[in-house]
Amino acid sequence: MQTTEKLFYKEPFMREFKATVVDVSKNMLVLDKTLFFPQGGYQEYDNGVLAKGDALARVTTVSDENGVVYHQVDSPELFAVGDEVEGRIDWDRRWYLSTLHSAQHVISRIVFNLYKVYTTRSDFSVNGGMVSFSVNFSNDWLEPVEGELMKIAEKALPVERLFDGANISIKIADIDTSPCGGTHVTTTADLGSLYLLGTDKGKLLFDGGGPGTKRLKKYGREHFRVRKMYNFPDDVLKTVEDNINTLNEMDTALEKYKREAFANALKDETLVRQVKGIKVSVIKNNELDTKIFKKLIKMKDTVYTSDLYLISIDKKVIAYAATDAVSAIDVCAGLINESLGVTGGGNRKKVDMILERGNFQAIVDGVISKIEGSV
Repeated sequence: MQTTEKLFYKEPFMREFKATVVDVSKNMLVLDKTLFFPQGGYQEYDNGVLAKGDALARVTTVSDENGVVYHQVDSPELFAVGDEVEGRIDWDRRWYLSTLHSAQHVISRIVFNLYKVYTTRSDFSVNGGMVSFSVNFSNDWLEPVEGELMKIAEKALPVERLFDGANISIKIADIDTSPCGGTHVTTTADLGSLYLLGTDKGKLLFDGGGPGTKRLKKYGREHFRVRKMYNFPDDVLKTVEDNINTLNEMDTALEKYKREAFANALKDETLVRQVKGIKVSVIKNNELDTKIFKKLIKMKDTVYTSDLYLISIDKKVIAYAATDAVSAIDVCAGLINESLGVTGGGNRKKVDMILERGNFQAIVDGVISKIEGSV
C-alpha cells in the first residue's frame, strides 16, 4: 500500500484538510494524506473528526505501520474507498502535546549541560510529560533546570524542522538539534507556561500549556478550600508546601488531612448520644466524601467512640455499625421504602448502610426510634 502523505510535518499550524479514502479495513481508514499525527516517538496520537458531507466520525486512535497511517473511527460504515473526506484535528490536544514535546528537548539539553546526564526515555500524553535520565533526577536540580527553561522561553528562539530525505530533525536555535518525528511548537516563547512538578521514582514530571494550567488552578482551589475548611495553621501549610514535589503527592497530603478530620469526627465524644444503652453519633458535613470514609473504616487504628454512626455525606446517608452492639441493617432496613422515601442496601452485620435519598434529620429520628423500640 502506498505510504500516507504526512501533512503535520510541513504544515504545523494547519487544522483542517481534505483527503481521499484509499482503504477501509474493519474500523480503520487509510487516507492518501493526513494531518492526524500517529502514536510515535513517545507522543500520543491526535484526535478529531472525519466528515463525508454531513456525516461525522470521531477519530479515536491513529497509528503508523511502515509509513501508512491508520485512522481508527467510531463509524467506519460511513466510508468507502474513493470517498472524498474532510478532516479536523483536535487542535487544543495537538498544541498541548507539541508544547510538552518541545519542552522535553530543551529540558534534556539543559540537564545534560548542567549535570552531564543523558535522557533515556520521554513520554507525552494528555496527563503531562515525563523524562527519564541515565541517573535518577535529583530534586535539587528542579530550580536550576526550570530557571534555565524560563530563560530560554523568554528569548523566543525559533524551533525549526530540518528535512534530510526521510529523516527529520528538530533544531532549537543553537541550543539543540535532535532527530525527532514528533510535532513541535515554532518558538520557545510557547514554553513560558511550563513548570516542573517534581520527581517520581527518579523520573522528572512536568506540565504546562492550557491543560496543565487548568490542573494547577484546580489544585490551588482545592488547597484553599481545605485550608479554609479545617483552619490549618500557616506553619502546617508551609511544611506541606515545602515537602510536596508533585501534584500526586499533594493529593495524597490533602487526602491525609481529610481522613484525619473525618477520624476526629468519629472519635468526637461530644457527638455521642445514648439511646437505650447504644451510643449513636450523628455527623453532618457536606465536605466529607465516601472514598475517604471507606478507606478510614478499613484502617486498624481508627478509633470509634460510638456503636453506630449516622453520617450525611455525598448527598447520601451512611449508617455504620462500628461494634456488634447494633446492626446497621436491622435499624435501617425498616426505613427503606417507608414514608421517608429512601432506598439503600447493605450486606453484612457491620456495614455502611447507604440510604440514597431522604431528609437526613428524618432518617436520624427514624433510626433512633427503631433502636428505642427494639432494644
